[in-house]
Amino acid sequence: MKERSTFCLFCHQDREESVMEDLRLLGYSPMAPQVRKVFARELKQPSILRRILPGYVFFEADHTPDWKTIAWH
Repeated sequence: MKERSTFCLFCHQDREESVMEDLRLLGYSPMAPQVRKVFARELKQPSILRRILPGYVFFEADHTPDWKTIAWH
């Protein structure tokens, strides 16, 4: 079994989804962890999703990624 490493990319806040889509196209399974913030007394919007680490996207690979290819996406 190959050992997998976790890598992290820094991007502009609110661009995490775009970066994750680019990584998916390159064959990776990215993630940008979120937490649901609940507002107990708010009727219109009782909760929202927020990034735990805004601007960071994580992904695993069994080899060192080609950073030039990732940077051009």
